[in-house]
Amino acid sequence: MVFFVVLSLTIILLSRNIPFFWDNYIISRLATFYYENSFSKIVPPLNIDYGVFTFYAYYIAAFWKIFGKTLLVSHLAMLPILTGIFWELRKISLHFIRPGYFLLFLLFILADPAFITQAILMGYDLFLLYFFLAALRSLINRKYLLYSLCLVIMAGISVRGILGIFSLFFVHILYKKMIEKKKLKFKLLLLYLPCTIFLITWMLFHYAQTGWFFFTPEENYFRDFNGLLMAFRHFFYIIWKITDSGRLFIWVFFLICFLTYIKTRKTNPQFKLLAIFLFVPLLVNIIFMVPISNPVGHKYFLLQYVFLSLFAVLIIQEFQSIKTKILFSTLIVAFFIAGNFIVYPQKYGNAWETSLKTLPYFTAEKEMKEFLSTQNINPSEIYTFFPLNNNHKFSYLNEDYAYKAADTVPTDSCRYVILSTIFNIKNPGQFINKTRNWVVLKNIRYWPIEIKLLENPTSYKH
Repeated sequence: MVFFVVLSLTIILLSRNIPFFWDNYIISRLATFYYENSFSKIVPPLNIDYGVFTFYAYYIAAFWKIFGKTLLVSHLAMLPILTGIFWELRKISLHFIRPGYFLLFLLFILADPAFITQAILMGYDLFLLYFFLAALRSLINRKYLLYSLCLVIMAGISVRGILGIFSLFFVHILYKKMIEKKKLKFKLLLLYLPCTIFLITWMLFHYAQTGWFFFTPEENYFRDFNGLLMAFRHFFYIIWKITDSGRLFIWVFFLICFLTYIKTRKTNPQFKLLAIFLFVPLLVNIIFMVPISNPVGHKYFLLQYVFLSLFAVLIIQEFQSIKTKILFSTLIVAFFIAGNFIVYPQKYGNAWETSLKTLPYFTAEKEMKEFLSTQNINPSEIYTFFPLNNNHKFSYLNEDYAYKAADTVPTDSCRYVILSTIFNIKNPGQFINKTRNWVVLKNIRYWPIEIKLLENPTSYKH
């Protein structure tokens, strides 16, 4: 445990100056709402209400109340989460691999671009990952009270937390039938009663306050049903996400060994159980995500990345040759590291919140702010897109400093705009083309990040 605390604290201290970023910016806004209202209000304003009971935002706000509202305290709030994840991974891994191989498993986890980046960014998906792992271990060890408690908390983290409950339910059924060779008794279904009561109570309360359930009316365009063609594309988006960032090699390695295992028809309970842990949540995610138009993110599959790495270690430990073990272990880590440097054209998803190539963005962002200060350019005169238009009040937890949202006005009416490699808009090329003939006042580059300040030539004063 001490080793896990030290490891977690090291990650936290190295990333202590990194702000709330991407989806975590919303978490900061929610936490600020609870913090400023001293938890007296449960339902947040419409523009930051995502329909679920946001335990993670409550958790961050509670840390602020106790230790102060600072960026360092926010990162330190990750200490119990990261330590808990490493602890759960240690305990779960002992069901599958020999103790001497845990450090290799841990190395794979830390090398995975999504996991380490989410740890640095204070990602709430790690909060969900911890409770999923804790629930899974409680289920295996038949600690059913703890299992039910984890399900309740998962129900109050996000919609994907609710999907996680469905995943665990099907894992539970298959675990009983295929591993324990028993039927799922009706009384065990009572384990899911507390989280069901919690969800129904929250839905009714939230509906009474707002008039809607899980999906905010402000983002209905993300909740539409896909047509057949778009559903087909979404399926391939998911395949791309789970194999992206250097994971293609580990998937190929795993699938070859997995198919070999099936061909030989070996009855290995460990192999079966780990396959259940890997594929059941993935299948549940696919069934839910493919028909819905909501964009699919790399971080949605953190659990699959974890069990895929555990599967790789399970396979590697069975090799007889030490050289073969070292070869495949080295290749997996090398591909993970290389995955941080894969850059696609801007119109495609570049895993900005799940790969370390994002880190130069924060340096470039600060440099641009300093330049604007020396030039006496007011941020209210500048237009840009998410995430650059995030208010520092919520990202860095300091001053009220924010650029204007470029999608609220015609581009030609802006005097200044900032272009960035990181733009979360549907068609960045369209905006870039409109400003192609503008004058570049400042261009900051730290590969693969570029932040560029442009001035509209029609705004010159002669």
